[in-house]
Amino acid sequence: MDLEGTEIRLADYKGKGVVLNFWASWCNPCVNELPLLNEAHKLTGVDMLAINVGEGKETVQHFADRYDLEFPIVLDSEMNIKQKYQLVGMPLTIIIDEDGTLVERHEGELTELEDIIFLMNRIRQDD
Repeated sequence: MDLEGTEIRLADYKGKGVVLNFWASWCNPCVNELPLLNEAHKLTGVDMLAINVGEGKETVQHFADRYDLEFPIVLDSEMNIKQKYQLVGMPLTIIIDEDGTLVERHEGELTELEDIIFLMNRIRQDD
């Protein structure tokens, strides 16, 4: 579910590609990375889902508002998504192409906007 209570399914992004980013507000590298991901998302137009691991809706909403995040935020309160993607540490960024194939798995903080844009451009669909 996203912050509005809408069910989000990865299948909704089939044919487009999507970036998944696993994060938590207590994770300093995540806090550093999310504003860069937000900027790259705005610049590239690539679809992105920020998956919050284990925190409550109020905490997540406050964080999203504070950093003016523009992509959907999914709540993984039960940590089911975390288990599916074998998350060990955060942040974790996964790039999935238009066919649903995982093309990149980056564990740890992405610190450079250029690197994030490079990753996003691997699945960018120019109309």
